[in-house]
Amino acid sequence: MVQRVGEPAGRDDQQGVGTSPPAVAVGRVGAGDGQPTSDEKDVNALVDNETRSSALDGANATFMLASMPIPGSVRVYKRGLRMRPGADHDYIVTGRTVTFNAGALPLPGDNLVVDYRTGTPDL
Repeated sequence: MVQRVGEPAGRDDQQGVGTSPPAVAVGRVGAGDGQPTSDEKDVNALVDNETRSSALDGANATFMLASMPIPGSVRVYKRGLRMRPGADHDYIVTGRTVTFNAGALPLPGDNLVVDYRTGTPDL
């Protein structure tokens, strides 16, 4: 079945077939200051491409995120490669703190980017 632009994704007689999933309210954290805007306080927000301005010197193992992430939602990228979370891998997250393990410390010249969700975890 071809869906034309502007037409609903499904018909009433096709319950669940071809219908769109329910909409989820999302927002973005504004201004990079970690404070949600007034209309984002009660919804989940996607924080994409948060960059680290702390010293990337091969010795600094701890970095703070701008907002409190939903547990398990943090994705860290170093030099464009996704790192593995966990004590036996590249980093751990505790609250807003990302701590890198010894073999994964960001070095001078590394580009460190973090994606995560904020708000209330989906139940």
